[in-house]
Amino acid sequence: MPRGVKLTEDEITKIKAYRDCCLSNRQIAKKIHRSLCAVNNCIKLGDNYGKKRRPGRKSQLSDRDKRRIIKLAGSNSMFASEINVEISCPVGTRRIQQILQSSDYLEFSKRLPKPALTKPKKRG
Repeated sequence: MPRGVKLTEDEITKIKAYRDCCLSNRQIAKKIHRSLCAVNNCIKLGDNYGKKRRPGRKSQLSDRDKRRIIKLAGSNSMFASEINVEISCPVGTRRIQQILQSSDYLEFSKRLPKPALTKPKKRG
């Protein structure tokens, strides 16, 4: 859902002043004509209100690990599952595939279809 307009500095100082006067959050919201949720967020976050928070979880792989994965795939022509076994990193095979796909240096090429082996060739 879309967010409303952020509180102005003037409104934030009013909220702090009303809070010091021991008014409830509902009373503050009515006095400044803003939503209760906006007042609650302003009081809860304090000085961090309006500052951007870092989205998502911290990456388990460093940039160095990512470069090593790309190097193994490019020079040794290894699959993602082989790379995962070799470097024994804390991420899964799918994450390694995503790193390889996002690389500018590697390009995926599918093998050309070949005819299946015949019985005489299998014996040989």
